[in-house]
Parts: sequence; structure tokens; C-alpha cells
Amino acid sequence: MNYEDLECEIKQELKAIADNDPYGLSPKTLYKNILCSTGDDEALSKIFEVPLSLVKRIKRRE
Repeated sequence: MNYEDLECEIKQELKAIADNDPYGLSPKTLYKNILCSTGDDEALSKIFEVPLSLVKRIKRRE
């Protein structure tokens, strides 16, 4: 699923996380990184420093 097609709630959560990223990561890039990464949800949550619930919602939308 494209970033543009996401529910507003998920976009807002991604934006809030990206706004606090010290490297200027965009919400769209964060979404693509999570979506395209392999591994279990817990590991991805730690790697990307995002809530586990967000990873699960993104991964279930494939």
C-alpha cells in the first residue's frame, strides 16, 4: 500500500515520530522502511524506535 493511501491516524503517528527524528527522516520514508523490512514485529519496533502497535498496523496492511 502506498503511503498516500494510509489512514490519517497512521500518517499522523508516523509524522509525530518523524518530527522528533534528529536526522530529518520523513514520515513516508519511515513507513517504507518499516513496510519493506523483514523480521518480527518486536525487533522492527526496536530498530525503528516506534511503538509495536504501529509496526503491526503497517505490516498487516500489505
